[in-house]
Formats: sequence, C-alpha cells, structure tokens
Amino acid sequence: MFKYDFLTLFMNTMVEINKDGTCKNDFLECLGEDVAVENVNWCKYICDSIKMSKDGWQRDSTSKYFSGALTILVMLYVDRTLCGNINTVRTLSPLSF
Repeated sequence: MFKYDFLTLFMNTMVEINKDGTCKNDFLECLGEDVAVENVNWCKYICDSIKMSKDGWQRDSTSKYFSGALTILVMLYVDRTLCGNINTVRTLSPLSF
C-alpha cells in the first residue's frame, strides 16, 4: 500500500491534477498486484500527461487552467538556465528515456 500511496501523492503534486481539484487516482487502475511498479515507463507517462494536459488549455484564459506537470516543466527549464559565471558539468538529463 505504501507504493500506491506514494505514487498517488507524487502524481497529484508533481505530474497531473484533476481540474476540479480532486485527487487523481485513475492511473492506479492500471496497476495490479502483479505489476512491478519499478518497471513501468514513468518517463513516457509523464511526457504523455504533459501533452494531454496541453489539450484544451488556453494561454490567456481565466477559465481553462493548465493542470499538467508544472513542477517537471520548471525543473526542465531551470536545468537549461545559465546563471552568470557558474559553470556546472551536466551529466544526466532531468528526464531521460
């Protein structure tokens, strides 16, 4: 149960939320007791959810909010941000396939 609780928390805070503010848990239906959670392609799921969240979203609309993976998108943006004289060697992408 801990895995399912953690996945629900992670998905609802980092990946995708329901537009009405309720907890999103429909992805749990795909995970049965026999599914190895560590073998699921989570990167593909996150990328697909970002694409689906963009559908129906309008940039300047006050009634259609973006409900996708804002935290992940910010992480990708910050990963490519240059900051003055700070030089870091980038060894891994934040999201890798």
